[in-house]
Amino acid sequence: MATAPRTKMTDSVQNINAIDVDRALATLLLRVTLGVNILLHGLTRTVLGSLAGFVNNTVTQFQKTALPEWQVRAFATAIPFLEIAIGVLLVVGLAKRWSLVAGALLMAALVLGTALRSDWTLLELQMFYCLLYFILLMCQRWDAYSVKTLMGRE
Repeated sequence: MATAPRTKMTDSVQNINAIDVDRALATLLLRVTLGVNILLHGLTRTVLGSLAGFVNNTVTQFQKTALPEWQVRAFATAIPFLEIAIGVLLVVGLAKRWSLVAGALLMAALVLGTALRSDWTLLELQMFYCLLYFILLMCQRWDAYSVKTLMGRE
């Protein structure tokens, strides 16, 4: 079987395909890395650590804010389980868009609390996480690798 002669046109088509693969791989790696990070946040606060300790420490940090203790305690109890769920979904690539939205909304809530505490150093780190969620949401069309795509459902 003869191959077509190489031209600038065929070279540029091959480059586009290579660029698409690179974008897909980059998006996959960022999504999985963020997912592992968020998953381990949740696991270290529950299975590998002390949920009660995390909740009590969080309540102590918010004593000087306007938020009532019951509200802080309830949200702090939910955070690790939300992190586990979001992390697992991101790692395996299920419900990618909605898990990214959930992660971004969780970060928005954390940013609000951190700003109320005037912890500007931590807020900078949280804003970086917000940027990662933004980037991944913007790159959704390149996120070609997931459990769903491997099963041929996407």
